[in-house]
Amino acid sequence: MALKYEDIKGLFLDTLAKDAKAQELLTMIDAGTGTYATASAYAARVGDCLASVLKEYAPGTSIAEWDIEDLIPKSLGLDHSIVVNACQTVQDTMNADASLGIEFIEPQFDADRAYGMVTELRNNPEFVNIADTFYDQLANFSQNVVDDSIRSNASVMNRAGVESKVVRVAEFRACPWCRAVAGTYDYDDVSEKGNDVWRRHENCRCTIDYITERNGARYVERVNNQVNTQFVEPADQVVASTTPSRSASSTGHDAAYYDSMLPRLLERYNFTDANDQQIRSLIRGLPLVAEDSKGLLRALRRRTNVKG
Repeated sequence: MALKYEDIKGLFLDTLAKDAKAQELLTMIDAGTGTYATASAYAARVGDCLASVLKEYAPGTSIAEWDIEDLIPKSLGLDHSIVVNACQTVQDTMNADASLGIEFIEPQFDADRAYGMVTELRNNPEFVNIADTFYDQLANFSQNVVDDSIRSNASVMNRAGVESKVVRVAEFRACPWCRAVAGTYDYDDVSEKGNDVWRRHENCRCTIDYITERNGARYVERVNNQVNTQFVEPADQVVASTTPSRSASSTGHDAAYYDSMLPRLLERYNFTDANDQQIRSLIRGLPLVAEDSKGLLRALRRRTNVKG
């Protein structure tokens, strides 16, 4: 009989409950000392736990061993609910810190993406061919729940006249594309879902956080502490209270930075075709004005399957 959601639900919840890192992050959130970056890290662990359970029941020969129409949407629905609960706790803490009586806005379940994954599995009956990509998408899906929660609640803040800043932090050893979009942004400049700040490639573990003009020093300090110690190398720290606000068209890195990373970037993304010279001209020796920066991000996005 094909594997269904009810066959793995209990094991998924048990695996998550036994995941020490996930529980450590959840404890921070429940204690009111976490931020959305904490929730994002927690969401990635939730996705990883789901992936580990599904790997135990991975199809041996054919995707028909899974009832994908039942298994995938319902499993992702449970994942969504778990992550949303963490986001609500973070947002409630944030609102209390800012003395705001605004209720949490729950992000919608991304049914289109869930059923897109079902379609992808249906179109690739030999599961082994897409297994790694599929499992990577689970953590990505989880983290996007956090990103959507930020966007939903920052939008409400914005309409209420409370200015917000979005902070994207590159993970340790992040790829060049993610390093390029890391930074602190005015919410108005990046509010559209398609903005690069909200995009993720497969296996991306960068985090997104946000603060409002009403948040006190203690909350901002928590954001800064996580930026400084948990997710990035010292050279790439982005401190919300001190980093200048900038729009999505500026990367904030100078020419020397891109010059130094050029060989690794070209190798990593296999820039070996006729566009090499264009890519090199975008990266090497530039102060990276807005149009150059946008061109680079578009070129990298086309070659890294960034989603968002």
